[in-house]
Amino acid sequence: IDEQIMQLIHLEEIISSPAENALISDFWLPDTEVAGARDQEGSSSGFFFAAKGGHNAESHNHNDLGTCVLYFNGKPCLIDIGRETYTAKTFSGRRYEIWTM
Repeated sequence: IDEQIMQLIHLEEIISSPAENALISDFWLPDTEVAGARDQEGSSSGFFFAAKGGHNAESHNHNDLGTCVLYFNGKPCLIDIGRETYTAKTFSGRRYEIWTM
């Protein structure tokens, strides 16, 4: 709740600040093992790649290790086809047989 109070205190400053697009050159989030990099900082031109590492013991990871995205000039090159509908198999010991998981 402290963060919300601080946002209310500084609301006018937040509203009047110009919006900036966070197109950073690269990042690494060690707690979730997510990394990404782009050709040009501050621009959607060129390639952008991001991937998810980690392990299957993470809470709510949905077996998404190795998930990645690749964009070129702001448009997707690799498209995530998504997952199947959850079934009893999804939550069983056979969940690793589901190729989309």
